[in-house]
Amino acid sequence: MRNVIHFVHTSVDGHIDGPNGEFDWPVMKADLSDYSHALTDRADTILYGRVVWAPARTSC
Repeated sequence: MRNVIHFVHTSVDGHIDGPNGEFDWPVMKADLSDYSHALTDRADTILYGRVVWAPARTSC
């Protein structure tokens, strides 16, 4: 059986988007980036939603 890791940027009040639906507030500093890379290194499959994947796809 595989483990599922749910990793999402969440504000203190539990929101994942801004007041107008924008997703531009997470700041990837070194410690968060290192943690994120450590999680993805353990993953076989990564599942992204369209709102996150579309801008990431065009920046590669």
